[in-house]
Amino acid sequence: MHDPDGGNVVFTPIGGDGTYGIPFRSLLPKGFSNLAVAGRCISVTHKGLASARTMSACMCMGQAAGTAAAMAASINGDFRNISVTELQKKLEKAGAILN
Repeated sequence: MHDPDGGNVVFTPIGGDGTYGIPFRSLLPKGFSNLAVAGRCISVTHKGLASARTMSACMCMGQAAGTAAAMAASINGDFRNISVTELQKKLEKAGAILN
């Protein structure tokens, strides 16, 4: 994690098996029904962004946002009304690793 005050880089292990989930709701900016974000603009803490901004995580979020966009297009573009369970099924079918 980069020190916001310009100091040294700090490494803090994630723990467990070294993985974590990114909730779909963190890709949905408040005040919009037809917008999803991915990568560095998701809603996370400074510490959470330290690992969520890596290329592999960004690619996973992009795949999730794109799949969700296709689903949302079928319901008038409202991301908040799609089924997260169905999104997860579609991502797994496409080969995404969710756990």
